[in-house]
Amino acid sequence: MDSASYRPIQNGIKREVAKFIEYREVKPGHEYSNLVHCFWSLNNKELLDTNFQYVVLPDACIDIVFDIKNNLKPIIMTPMIKAETLNLGKKFHYIGIRFKPGVFSKQLDLSSVIGKQQNLNDVIRLAVSALKHNSLLRHDECLFDDLQDTVQILLDAHIIMRNIYIENTVGGLQYGLSVGAIAEKLGVSERQLHRSVLRQTGFSPVQLRRVIRLQSVLSSGEPLLRFADQSHLIKEFKSVTGVSYKSYVSSYTNVRKVQS
Repeated sequence: MDSASYRPIQNGIKREVAKFIEYREVKPGHEYSNLVHCFWSLNNKELLDTNFQYVVLPDACIDIVFDIKNNLKPIIMTPMIKAETLNLGKKFHYIGIRFKPGVFSKQLDLSSVIGKQQNLNDVIRLAVSALKHNSLLRHDECLFDDLQDTVQILLDAHIIMRNIYIENTVGGLQYGLSVGAIAEKLGVSERQLHRSVLRQTGFSPVQLRRVIRLQSVLSSGEPLLRFADQSHLIKEFKSVTGVSYKSYVSSYTNVRKVQS
């Protein structure tokens, strides 16, 4: 069960403002590909007339986010199983690391992160504090290098590590296997799988399946992928985003078209 095909996207940029917004994703180096989904940046190209409302979709990944414009302390965050709307103001510049599900060690209390935005705890904040210095004067390419260095620091401190158990779980869910079938392949009971996945990701297997199914629909462009029928898609998609699938894809830009 290979999780490499799981490619969550964050495309919560409305079409009418997309030309004023720059969103970029950079793939990690090969040595970090089992830990990090991407490094990313989000900023306005010019001062906006109104505050920018950015929709963050659930993806089961955990992000460390740096506010470059205001040079504030970094935060760690991820949505639960519903989309969240963030008011970023008229001028902003953020960069971040999107970690794959399950890579954080027990040093991070996931219950304080899932569905929340928190300042990094002391051990992680110490590891990434160097990124803040002179960040306003640096280009994203240099900052992305710093983010990659940050990943290595976290890895050396055993704060993050590859999690093959969760990779196999995500791969099975991405492939469309039931929770029971995944448990059987991993040689554990469903109850054991539930406890392990919840402890290591902050999501239950059922919640994780729901998130992966939604992301699969958006990244593939196939609306009925993993859904029994149209009514099932409409009901579940609306419960996560607040709008129908058709309304969402017509309102929001394909994220890969606004990357530079």
